[in-house]
Order: sequence, then structure tokens, then C-alpha cells
Amino acid sequence: MNQYLAALGRILLGCAIIADVALAFRVAHPALAEVSNCQDVVRIRPFLNGSFDTPYIASSPTGSCDVRSQLVSDDGDFFLWHFCQWKTNSGANEVSLRNHKTGTFLATKNQWPSQDGSITCAAMIADNKATWHLTTDTVTHEYFESVSAVGFLSVGIDPSKAPIPAHLPLIAKWGHEAGGGQYMWNVWKVEDAISVPNGQWTATGTAQTSRDKYTTQTTYSKEFSSSSTTSFSYSFTASIEEGFSFMGESEKTTFTETTAFSVSKTVSQTLGETNGHTFEHYCPEEVCDGKHTANIYLWQMEADVVGKKDPLQVTGGSNVIFAWTAPKCPPPLCIGVQCQECRKP
Repeated sequence: MNQYLAALGRILLGCAIIADVALAFRVAHPALAEVSNCQDVVRIRPFLNGSFDTPYIASSPTGSCDVRSQLVSDDGDFFLWHFCQWKTNSGANEVSLRNHKTGTFLATKNQWPSQDGSITCAAMIADNKATWHLTTDTVTHEYFESVSAVGFLSVGIDPSKAPIPAHLPLIAKWGHEAGGGQYMWNVWKVEDAISVPNGQWTATGTAQTSRDKYTTQTTYSKEFSSSSTTSFSYSFTASIEEGFSFMGESEKTTFTETTAFSVSKTVSQTLGETNGHTFEHYCPEEVCDGKHTANIYLWQMEADVVGKKDPLQVTGGSNVIFAWTAPKCPPPLCIGVQCQECRKP
């Protein structure tokens, strides 16, 4: 019995040690845990012939990737990347690039000493092969140095030679320093793919009396209904939190900080509702007073996405204002039931 307990104790101790080691490894390598800081959706293009040209890094249904221009017939989601960024314990910036369409990561595949490595866009987890040291020397120059290999993410062709092929291979360029080499093989520009979101009050109908019920509906773009791996929801609300624009009576105003944070939380709650969910409202008696026809306004936000035909859009069915004329400010700043006056942000 004592021998059994001793053996069991050794097994439990071994499991605890393994768990501690695994935890320590995940702490040291956060990319192996759930990559959560991926709210920035970007497109990435190379420095070719001394200027940033139009081709962008794109994935494919097979998991291969290269640098190419987006054609009208292309699915723009293959050109979009979730920029998952964090700081190491030493303060260095590291990133993983997860494709919006496939949900898989850009990673080094094979590399031998003193040779260039190959690149895949089919990595299922953000391990060391899919983790890159990020270096920025100017506003537009960025470099991705592989954590697992000796080299930088680069175009696999001499950028000085014209004409540039329609498809440029990607490699982990061995032996080059950031920005090194005569032809700037490994210089990249990272561009935001989501525009500054715009908020507005949209009239959806009219109300005559305070005794009748009026039905409103929450609606949002189908992209917000996709899987958690590829959804725009987190990226969209994060963009709102950074700042959004609102068209007032005569000019467009940009809101940030507290107002933007409040609106982003409201939109996040709306996206948590079922698409098409309905709400019932009654018009306030002071608005539907028998003398005026009130408009029914819903708060709507939208943003353009580079390479996609239709904007991202969300309309909240619960955030409603009955008013004779259009509300004058975003929801958190409204004074009065008709929102004709605004508090300072």
C-alpha cells in the first residue's frame, strides 16, 4: 500500500512538473497560447524598385502564399491579415500574421544552414515558426525576423530587376540584416485595412402616436457572423475604440477616448445579439404629441475594408430615438429624448 501511494505521489509530482514547465513555456512564448491581441486587420506590401508597389502578401485555399496584385476576380479576404502583436519579457516586439480567410498563420517551413528558407501560410498554431521579431525604423519601413530561423521575411526575387513578375515568392532570406542588402529584399509596409468607422443616425420609419408599438431590428454584415477565427467583430469594435467620425449638422467630427470607448462597447453588445433580433418601442408622448410626425432613428456604424466591395455595417435595434429632426450627436452625448442638444465629450 505504501509502495502504491509512493508511486502515485511520484506520478502526480511528475504531472505537476510537466504542467509547470508547459505553463512557463506558454508564458515565455505567448503565441502558443490563444492569440488574443489580433484586433488590427492589415494588408502588407513589399518595397520594390525603391518604392512601395501595389502587390500584397496573399494566402490561398491550398495554404501557399506569395506577393501578388489583387484582381477583380480575387477574394479580398486572402489579402487580409490579423496582426497579432505582443511584447516579450525583454520588451521586444513580436508578431504573428493570421490570414483572415483561412485562419492559419504565415510561418517559416524549412531552412538549412547558409540557405534561404521556405514560407507556408498553412500553419495551424502560432508557434516559433509563425512568430516574427518586428523591427520598425521609420513610419513606413518594417521588418519581420524569424524567431526560429536565421533570416527575414523577404521577396524571393531580386527587386531591382524589371519587369516584376505577377507572383513573387516569399522566403526567409538567410544572412540579411534588417534593411540590409543592396535591393531591400526584406522591407515591408503594413497598412490598416479597416477605415476610420463612421457613425450616424439612420431614419427607418415614422411614428404618429405614443399608443402604438413600433418594431426595430438589429442587423449587421455577414462578416460579423463568421467563426471566431476569422470574424471582423473584434477588429471593428477595436477600430471604433481608437476613434470614429460622426456627421453633425454641418461638419464631420471625430470622437476618441471616453466617447469612442462607450460607443465601441455599445456596438460590441449589439454584435452579441442575434442578427435580425427585433425590439418593440413606444414613442414618448412629448414627441408623438398629435401635432408632429416623429422619425424613428437607429444608431448605425460602418467602415470600409480595403479590397472588399461592401462596407462593414451594424445597426442596433435597441438604440432608438424618436425625434422630429435628426439627432445631433452620438448616443453617449445626447441630452433630452430627441437628442437635439449634446454634452461635451
